[in-house]
Order: sequence, then structure tokens, then C-alpha cells
Amino acid sequence: YEKHLGLKPTGREGFLTTGKGWLALFQGEKPGLNHYCYSIANYDPADAVARLKAAGLAPRREDGRVYFADPDGIECQVANA
Repeated sequence: YEKHLGLKPTGREGFLTTGKGWLALFQGEKPGLNHYCYSIANYDPADAVARLKAAGLAPRREDGRVYFADPDGIECQVANA
């Protein structure tokens, strides 16, 4: 990002925004994608869990967030917009 886009590091993590979306970058043990998140308007965690289970997935709930593995095994988070 620094070499090709001219972005300067200001810490060990970074947030990039565009329109209503954003991307958080954190230093990890190895390169890769930890998880991604969909922000949903009128989000109901209990309803999300029920729908994911009905689709044959195994969601887990942490506070108001719900996580599940996508078809490639990458963790997906759904949360309130």
C-alpha cells in the first residue's frame, strides 16, 4: 500500500473507507483474511442465527454479532448497520 498507492503507515492497523464501506487492516501472525462482515439494517441476531441454521450452517453468537463459515471456510460476521 505504501509503495504503490503512496499511503503512509501511522500505526500497526489501518482503516480504509470508501462510500459507506470500510476495510480494517491488522498485523497478523501470517498473511491472509481473518473474517469479513456484512452490516445489515434492522438486524436481529436471533433471526440471523435461525436463518443460518435453517440453511444448514453452524452459526455462533457473540454479544450482538453472529459468525459462521462461508463455503470457502472463511469466517463471515453479520452485525447491525
